[in-house]
Amino acid sequence: MDIKFLYNKMSKLPHRNTIKNTKDFILDRNISYKQRSLIKPSGLWYQIDDCLFKWPELYWGNVIHGIKLKNNIINKPKGLISINNTEDFLKFHKKYKRLLKFKDGFAYDIKWKKVSEDYGGFEIKNYNKIKDFLRKEKNYIINYTWFFTFDFSSGCIWDLTLIKDIYYYKTLSKKYIDDIYGY
Repeated sequence: MDIKFLYNKMSKLPHRNTIKNTKDFILDRNISYKQRSLIKPSGLWYQIDDCLFKWPELYWGNVIHGIKLKNNIINKPKGLISINNTEDFLKFHKKYKRLLKFKDGFAYDIKWKKVSEDYGGFEIKNYNKIKDFLRKEKNYIINYTWFFTFDFSSGCIWDLTLIKDIYYYKTLSKKYIDDIYGY
């Protein structure tokens, strides 16, 4: 497999995209996502660029839809908070972390309800760079438990009014999947 060919093929994906089971996916803007005490937020999830392709979870027949956000909503109140680097991550974590106590120890997660009062969505870019930085700490799993439940750069939008459009991009063919995973 020619790596340059594969990179060029995947780099054409919409920057924010989501995988659905149908070409005819229509965003239901009447859905209301409420944040609960979960380790991850509730909402419409998406990947950044081709991050999901690093995981063998794609199947031929899956459908990629691009997501276009409204203008001027990134890192604005009630907009989408975008974590771009370690500095952004540490600032977010410090502001929204919550201590969870257990019989045998403790861990940290995020007060997603509080985040949802300030923003309509959340995304984390450069996941691997942030992960590599955090792993240098002695107790990184305890200190950043919530972060390590993510697998790659991705986002979640709970206020669907932030989305300008979701559009059909491509249906994954068997050949396309085989090319990605080198079968």
